[in-house]
Amino acid sequence: VIRTYTDEIPKHVPLSQNKEFKSIKNAVIQEAMNIVTDRIFTIDDEENVEEQFESDAEPSDADTELVLTDKEKTSLMWQYYRQAKELLDKEIENYNPNTAVEFLIESAKLGCGVAKYRLGKIFLRGEDVPKNVDYALRWQEESVGEGNEFAEYLLGQTYLKGEDVEQDLIRAEILLRKSSAQGNKYAKYTLGKSLLDGELFMQNIPEAIKLITESADKNFAPAQYLLGK
Repeated sequence: VIRTYTDEIPKHVPLSQNKEFKSIKNAVIQEAMNIVTDRIFTIDDEENVEEQFESDAEPSDADTELVLTDKEKTSLMWQYYRQAKELLDKEIENYNPNTAVEFLIESAKLGCGVAKYRLGKIFLRGEDVPKNVDYALRWQEESVGEGNEFAEYLLGQTYLKGEDVEQDLIRAEILLRKSSAQGNKYAKYTLGKSLLDGELFMQNIPEAIKLITESADKNFAPAQYLLGK
């Protein structure tokens, strides 16, 4: 069209530097990431990818402009988490805890508090992957820092038992109370039971009955049994 009306043709701009195509570039990146999350990499695949990255030149200014929006990051975060959750299902043929952990880490890096809690739980229990208490505590603490009620409960219970870490009753009570205040039925039961027997915390029967009742009202069977007893 320009050539029809003038002999002066403007300088050609590569597609990678054309601002009008930025939305399309981001869409392509998103779809590429969607494909990645649906694929389980083998060790050979990972090594080939690493070799390719090592041989690449430094990224250009155009490449550094390709950033994901908050909405795209959130979408990718949950895709990683759902993929990990599926791979942790022992009933399916594709059960693969090691790959699941990789997806959980990627999800956690994008800010998924649930993924951080799940990572801490996995490494603390040592059922799907080798037990690593220090690594588990790191993720649990991050999740607690974001106010995750389940991380508060699990970490509080861990310090209460003192099996994997040195027992810390003060920290345990703080964490269990935080989780309980968010309505967590497990924390309410654990804290209530401890206040009822008075072995680890100072006995407080009225508060114990209140907490156990609240847990029982959420259909938590152990609380219902203890309250009935």
